Amino acid sequence: MKKTLIALMALAGISGAGEITDGMVAVWTFDNGNTGYTSYTGFSGGVNTGLSDNNMVASGGVDGNGYVKTHYEGGNMDFYNGMGDMNISANSFTLSFKVRAVAADYTTLFSMNLGSFGQLNMQTENPGNGSDTCIYCPNNQTLELTEDSARSAIKGNDSWANIIVTGDGQNLTLNINGYTATLAYSANGNLNNFQLGSLWGDGSRRANAQFDDLAIWNRVLDEREIASLANGSTALNAVPEPTTATLSLLALAGLAVRRRRK
Repeated sequence: MKKTLIALMALAGISGAGEITDGMVAVWTFDNGNTGYTSYTGFSGGVNTGLSDNNMVASGGVDGNGYVKTHYEGGNMDFYNGMGDMNISANSFTLSFKVRAVAADYTTLFSMNLGSFGQLNMQTENPGNGSDTCIYCPNNQTLELTEDSARSAIKGNDSWANIIVTGDGQNLTLNINGYTATLAYSANGNLNNFQLGSLWGDGSRRANAQFDDLAIWNRVLDEREIASLANGSTALNAVPEPTTATLSLLALAGLAVRRRRK
């Protein structure tokens, strides 16, 4: 019976917390004022971050340890030299991070370059777009997230909001605490830079905010993994909820065990 249960679990695809690290490229926990990262691909090159002592706080982050902050006076958190060497396809990636205490509207939470698709800019409420949270894309394309709950999760909130961006070569998706918006897109090349808290070359849009738990995957996470992150799990402790099929198989296994005991 034990062998049967193990076989059913394997068939259902049940695994532990480690599955979300599949395809993970790098994680920045920012713990204890450390701006270094953990690589999961064997890449050992450095990644310039532009971070300074003014950005780093040693405690009070998502896990009680460190986090980083941006401010209007300077200290861009731009991740550039070395990013291209990580070989993250612009058509197959997930980027996630936590943010809180955003002080003002019309400021940039992150920007990134997605190969041939161009530079993106995720911006807080903009009156020009009905106060939506938006990702501004090349060719006047805009990814607008209209839910009030998503907007309030970002601005002036002492709780960490969960930001997840995925690209699969057909759709670019923004997820904030489970609220989503999607835009059709495709690109050639790799993700070769991104920046937290400001738009490349536009210091006037710099956000006053706090960031933590930054992670990048060279694949699109599945729905269960994204839901785990959207509900507040960190990149390294996310445990996806079992699927309906998994629960059904486990129920059958439990019933079989009960019958065997009788």
